[in-house]
Amino acid sequence: MAQKEINLCLVFPDGDGWTGETNYLISLISSLKIIKKKKFNFFILCSKKRGNYLSKYIQKKHIISSYFFEKNSIKEKFRKLIKFFFKKDFILYYYLNKYKINVISHYEPVNRISSICWIPDFQHLYLKKFFSKTEIKRRDKLFLDYIKRASSIIVSSNDAYSHLKKNYNINEIKTYILNFVPKIDIDNIKSLRYLEAKYKIEKNFLYVPNQFWKHKN
Repeated sequence: MAQKEINLCLVFPDGDGWTGETNYLISLISSLKIIKKKKFNFFILCSKKRGNYLSKYIQKKHIISSYFFEKNSIKEKFRKLIKFFFKKDFILYYYLNKYKINVISHYEPVNRISSICWIPDFQHLYLKKFFSKTEIKRRDKLFLDYIKRASSIIVSSNDAYSHLKKNYNINEIKTYILNFVPKIDIDNIKSLRYLEAKYKIEKNFLYVPNQFWKHKN
């Protein structure tokens, strides 16, 4: 049997939201270009602004950029309005058909296309004090839709996988663990001596790399 050609599309979110998600996706995208299989192609669907940014990491032939995916733009609002009334994202389907996409990743499930949905964590179940009741219901509804309609689910850690099994029925869906790994430019990492001199560090110190969100304890 001849191997089926895979045309993968990863949807890159727009806006200045969660920095960790951006780093995670850039790391993942950087890994995709290493794959050398003849019948594997990948594309990143994103806004024009994001497209320019991602061109630093991958060739432009892999980038599908459009103002329809520009957060809060007139075209994005028009796209959402059409989706709301017709219950179908015609703009998204246009690009999926144009580039013959048969696998979509890190996005909501899409009918008649293999959909890989990513669930980074389940904080809304274990840190409920940081979420409104509306947000908890929204996340639960979203994740249940993933489990019901997606071809497979990706989680970012063994811990997240155990939470997924404990709280949702996933017996009939393939689930994979893809660890949360940031994109690191090793060539630009400075030596400890350089950093100590630059910041005038003379004593032992504790480095906390995460942002100061309230759920980071």
